[in-house]
Amino acid sequence: MGMDLRSETGAEFRLSRNAWLHILELAKEYGWEPLGTIPPTFDDPLRNLEYKDWEGGYDTNEYQIVTDVDSAEMASALENALQDIASREESVLLAGFISFAKKGSFSID
Repeated sequence: MGMDLRSETGAEFRLSRNAWLHILELAKEYGWEPLGTIPPTFDDPLRNLEYKDWEGGYDTNEYQIVTDVDSAEMASALENALQDIASREESVLLAGFISFAKKGSFSID
C-alpha cells in the first residue's frame, strides 16, 4: 500500500508506507514534535461522524491534513537528518520529501 501526499498547491509526493513510517520516525529522532493531523472533512455529514474522535495520527491514509507549521517543522528536522544519511537512495528520497514538505500543508491520501 502506498501513501499519496497532496499539498494545497497541487504538489504530490508518493512513497511506500514503509518509507513514510521511516520518514516520520527519522523526523522525530531529529527533533520534530508532531502536532497531530486534522481530520478530513467530507460533504456527507454522516461520513464526518466517523472522525469525531480523531486522534491526529499520521500512519494511515485517511485524507487527514498535516498543517503548514507541522510540515515546516518536519522538513527542518529532516534537513538535519539529511546531513547524517550515508545512503544515496535514502538521501534522494529525503531531499524530495523535504522539498515537498516546504510547500506547506498536505493531506495523507
